[in-house]
Formats: sequence, C-alpha cells, structure tokens
Amino acid sequence: MKPAVCAAVLALLCAIASPGALGRLTISGPQPPVLVGEDVTLECLSDTDTDMANYTFEKYSKWMRSWVQLDSSRYLRCWYYNVNVSRSGERLLMHLSDITEWQSGPYRCVKTGNQTGEDDVSEELSIKLIDLKEIYLEKLHSFSSRVPDILWAEKGSTVEVKCSASSSQEPLYEWSQEVSS
Repeated sequence: MKPAVCAAVLALLCAIASPGALGRLTISGPQPPVLVGEDVTLECLSDTDTDMANYTFEKYSKWMRSWVQLDSSRYLRCWYYNVNVSRSGERLLMHLSDITEWQSGPYRCVKTGNQTGEDDVSEELSIKLIDLKEIYLEKLHSFSSRVPDILWAEKGSTVEVKCSASSSQEPLYEWSQEVSS
C-alpha cells in the first residue's frame, strides 16, 4: 500500500477506536440518596444525536426480571403513574413526582428500535432512597411532653429535649439554638 493510503487507513482506525469517537449515551440524575416523597428528574443525553425522539427511559423490574419502557403505552404504565417523560427541544427528561420505594433502583436511557447496540444504551443510574418515617421530639421533666414548633424558655433556664427518628438508615441528629435578645 502507498504510505498516504496507509496513513489514512491508520487514522480512520484510530478515530474509530478512540474513546468519544462513537456517540455516547448518558443518563444524569441525583447522586446522593433521595428522601421518599421528593421529586426527582433524570435526563438522557447523547453525544451525537440532537433529536431525542428516538430515545426512551427504562427501569429494571425485579419482579419481571427485565427492563420496562417508561414512556410507552404498554399495560405496565399503570404501575408508573407518577412518571412524566417529556421531550423539549434537544432534551429528554423524566420527572418522578413523590418518589416511592417502588421507584428506587436502576434506570437507563436507550435508543428505540430493533437494533439496539452497546452504544445505544447508557450506563445504569441507580436511585437510592431514604425513608424517614417519624421524628419524635420530647420535652423531658415536663408536665406535657409535647414539643411545640417554637420552644420558649427563660434566659438562663435549662431545657432538655429528647429526639429520636424512625428511618431506613441510621439518622444523623443535628441541633441548633437561636438566642433572641
């Protein structure tokens, strides 16, 4: 082969093999654990396509042991009633309102069609949830143990308050005190 042709073939092979040369599909969303009941938004992004009409979100169903499309009109859509998939301009967004334990777990973004290759599927994004069930405040050594929203005390007096919480993870307690003049 001629040197110019060899160089062109080598450059083409390097371009194909280099990371980022092929389109990359990504999914973005919250990284830290999310409280049950909060709203969450995920976004599907493509390095090569600006038209996101041919992409969709999927969630892995442990029960079915398969991926389920979330913006299709399939019969399973009733299980994902608070999922809103929207396409606006070049963006593909999925909004989960009032997230529940049922919606924790892995999500991904895929290109629709029969020929989905590795480059047409994003890495998984797993949503981890914290369920903060109850917060208990108790005023110790008092006639009424109920603690109001604002606890007034005389300057120089001692107030003892016990706090406990029921949660899916070990709670972290923080105290603060505002002193009015």
